[in-house]
Formats: sequence, C-alpha cells, structure tokens
Amino acid sequence: MALFRMVGRQRSPLGDKPLLMDPPLPYIYGQKESLAPPAWLKQAVDAVRAKQPQQWAPGETPWPQAPVGANAAKQ
Repeated sequence: MALFRMVGRQRSPLGDKPLLMDPPLPYIYGQKESLAPPAWLKQAVDAVRAKQPQQWAPGETPWPQAPVGANAAKQ
C-alpha cells in the first residue's frame, strides 16, 4: 500500500476531463512512460475499451452524478 501512495504522490493531477474522452486517456501516465507502452498493455486496454459504450445520451454519464439540492454539501 505504501508503494501505491508513493506513486500516487508522483502523478500530476488529471485536471478536468470531458464525459467522453476523445482522444481516450493514455495507456500509461507519465511523459516518458507513455511514449512506448508495451503491446500487451495496449491490447488489454483496447479490449476493455471496445466493450464500453462509445456514446451517452445528453445529460447521462457512466458515473454517479453529484448530489443536488439544499443538502448536497451534507451528503
């Protein structure tokens, strides 16, 4: 677990992402690391991405929506 925390601190913030990623997020994060991701990793990620929806109806996302209303901050 300590290794994951250490790596997490080294990763820069992802910033704001659109609901549909176009182009998709990289296979590996890191400028040097993402230059040549291994073929096995690309194949595995592409297989998962191929099964995911490519479009969403307006206002819908695959993620839970943020709470709304007067008590949203308390949830």
